[in-house]
Amino acid sequence: MKRSLTLIIFILTTQLAFCAIDPGKGSNCKAFKTGKYKLVDKERSYRIERDKKIQIETDLTTNETTRFKVKWVSACEYELNILEGRKDLMEFFKNKTLVIRILETFEKGYKYEAKLKGIEGGVVVHTVERIN
Repeated sequence: MKRSLTLIIFILTTQLAFCAIDPGKGSNCKAFKTGKYKLVDKERSYRIERDKKIQIETDLTTNETTRFKVKWVSACEYELNILEGRKDLMEFFKNKTLVIRILETFEKGYKYEAKLKGIEGGVVVHTVERIN
């Protein structure tokens, strides 16, 4: 009995560990590959519009836009490379790739983490909601 209980705990722990490795697993990331979204944040107000190749982010406070090239690398992860935007952003993102990983989806949006490829730390987590 004790041996069976140990085996069951091991199997459940292993399954949970594998689920944690693949963010967005079992979710519907595909539904969010294109569309219009708003960033859910009390301090920032952004609109995000994404098609298969381009993502445009508009700061709703200043009305400034930034354009990124989009490359999906898996069902729930994509990369952004800056194409145009403010001079300071162009300098910051020059030769850098922003990696976006969808962590969780829900009916009206998703939660994601963003970080610069190849750089430790600096991970930010946000939520976006679909808009019409």
